[in-house]
Amino acid sequence: MKMRLWHPPVDPLHRFFLGNPIGWIPMQVPKRQQNILGRRICKYDKPTKSTSHEHGCQTDPGRNGEADRLAGAKASFSSRLMTHNTKVAIFTLALGMTWGLGTLIMLFYNGVILGAVALDYVLAGETTFLLGWLLPHGVIEIPAIILAGQCGLVLAGALIGWGKPISLKMRFRKISADLVTLIFGVAVMLTWAGIVEALFSQYHEPVLPYELKIGFGVLELILLVLFFARSGRRAKKRISNIE
Repeated sequence: MKMRLWHPPVDPLHRFFLGNPIGWIPMQVPKRQQNILGRRICKYDKPTKSTSHEHGCQTDPGRNGEADRLAGAKASFSSRLMTHNTKVAIFTLALGMTWGLGTLIMLFYNGVILGAVALDYVLAGETTFLLGWLLPHGVIEIPAIILAGQCGLVLAGALIGWGKPISLKMRFRKISADLVTLIFGVAVMLTWAGIVEALFSQYHEPVLPYELKIGFGVLELILLVLFFARSGRRAKKRISNIE
């Protein structure tokens, strides 16, 4: 009896992080920044202005209790994040029906945006702010999108066939369980990321120290890596026992 093993998403990783350095190139030309990042992200001339805006839009006892911009709206903001990110993940999976080309483009595009934003903040000397802002939810959200890309490539592999002497219907049936498992895991990860982004990531010093936020993100990443490292061991043991 032959059982399937799920392999690490090497191809999605390569395509996603290949986009990072590509996103750095246009950021060297100020006039091209808006084309890459969009008007909303570029509404501040420099990341330092965006950082100041973020600091000013939260409850800060040191500033006479300025209004919390998410007061009374944390649940709705969190649900919007979950819904949007889950739609992006499902869309990335569905693009596998373009023989994987759409999935690869989506991963590459997201890598370009992430690389451009990161470089913009690093060059402005706001690396600590960037890490404190993105790490708490990003270390879960980004792997979730990459996993969705893996789902899309699994779907593309079944569609193409790669010389397998079985029908298209049978190929889809063989991957259906894997796709359901992966996309369910993606949905759980994005739900957690949405909660963290709404309730934790949006608050900065002096409300929440950057060290605390960065440490929380690193802890999440370590736990996620340990989970993925151990997730296939039982399947491997069962296969070895059968063989």
